[in-house]
Amino acid sequence: MKIVSVNEMRRLEATAMKRDANNRVDGISGADMMNVAGRGAAHCIMDWIEGWPARQRQRFVVLAGKGNNGGDAWVAARVLDQTFAMDVTLYSVCDIDDLTGDAKYHADIANHAVNAYDGVNELPPEALEGGTIIVDGLLGTGLKGAPKGAYKRIIQQVNESSLPVVSLDVPSGLDADTGDGAEAIHADLTVTMCFPKQGMFLKDGPAVCGRVEVVGIDLPMDLFDGAKPVGEAIGADDARRLVTRRCGDGYKGTYGHLLVMGGSGGYVGAPILSALGGVRGGAGLVTLCVPGGCLANPPLASLIFRRLGTAADGCFKASMAEDLYTLLYNKTAVAYGPGTGDEAEPQILEKLLETDLPLVIDADGLRLLAKHPQMLPRKHGETVLTPHLGEMQALMKGFGLDGAAPKETQAVELAKRTGCVVVLKGRFTIVAEPNGRLTLNMSGGPALSTAGSGDVLTGLVAALLAQGMATADAARLGVYLHGVAGYLWKGAKCAMSADDLAELISEAWKEVSVLS
Repeated sequence: MKIVSVNEMRRLEATAMKRDANNRVDGISGADMMNVAGRGAAHCIMDWIEGWPARQRQRFVVLAGKGNNGGDAWVAARVLDQTFAMDVTLYSVCDIDDLTGDAKYHADIANHAVNAYDGVNELPPEALEGGTIIVDGLLGTGLKGAPKGAYKRIIQQVNESSLPVVSLDVPSGLDADTGDGAEAIHADLTVTMCFPKQGMFLKDGPAVCGRVEVVGIDLPMDLFDGAKPVGEAIGADDARRLVTRRCGDGYKGTYGHLLVMGGSGGYVGAPILSALGGVRGGAGLVTLCVPGGCLANPPLASLIFRRLGTAADGCFKASMAEDLYTLLYNKTAVAYGPGTGDEAEPQILEKLLETDLPLVIDADGLRLLAKHPQMLPRKHGETVLTPHLGEMQALMKGFGLDGAAPKETQAVELAKRTGCVVVLKGRFTIVAEPNGRLTLNMSGGPALSTAGSGDVLTGLVAALLAQGMATADAARLGVYLHGVAGYLWKGAKCAMSADDLAELISEAWKEVSVLS
């Protein structure tokens, strides 16, 4: 999926409308694009609130500004009211008679169906009652500078209300090019039109956009394909293209044998979560291996469980290296590092790096690699590094790179230096390749902010490698599925555990493809 600038999006829309004026068969009018966008947003909103308690979804308050973003809001309000029979009230900052063009056209249609108030300078108390969902169509991609006047007051009211907020295209107050948005509305869901905008990924963008979904505007396909991007993201369609049909005559050996190595002393949860991620990721067999003195027990009967060393060994040690080769027999990928602790000796990781097996290194394994970067040039197979920001700083220092650079630059430079695919975890997780290609993940959100979430991702990516998927594709599909699993949690975002996350991967697969 392409990420575009504001000017590129305007160019595409203007070209499509110009074609329509010339009676080209593949043209589309601005009013038609607005109708498709607003209708798509309404459907996306209804999907988002499915399963919410009735008391949390009693009514919609739709906020409309003066421009095309306001026009999208008028369409969404009409569809929510007429198609879904929801209780909808629209508040327009400007008088309807002051609207022009496509926004005026749709406002005139919706004004006969929707309970609407125009010329609003601030929201009345009844607009912010509990059970209300706010739909933000105040300011679109044309904003430059901080919001002012009625727009500023209404944004402040919404942010102080703690009500659920859906923003159309971009959160009002966010600069869609630069990501400046200190006074922007804080959305829980942003429904962006046609392509994600670059400002959503920069500066304040990740903090204010919430979950991001993309809806089409019926842009002619040649214009869609010819859009000039400023970056690349992975969305639902991109993930779907990476999923292959399971063979009708396949068996466990068809889908690989993953080895997960982790744990130390009493730190047993992390490798267990990685092993669960491996099972749900589709590996035909998963072996969980811990040091002999680790207190871990197999969490699933379907897991193969092994120990290296003796009961006196609380971490992975050099003395276990010979037994490692027997353990690696018939394995097709390895995940190393979750919970291995600070005392793990480097020889086991060094031996893994000498093999040709695809390898995912995470957590304590990354810090060990940062201390011994000379190990990595021996690697001949495919390797994925999955740091969070703290581990990334250790790696940047270990490999002599600039840890003060923007995180996208850090990820690319580390990938180039190491020859590994780098998965830098966080909002809009970054996948960077040694050739310089960088992809931002569109799925994920606050529910993933829980201990062990990254361990599940480690096992999931490693399971895809075990099945023979190309390294960068496994990283991209893994982070997308991981984020979708977080969406599927039906409880409060603050209450999800990594154990819950692992179990949701099965449903995430179905969201991406029923053939998986």
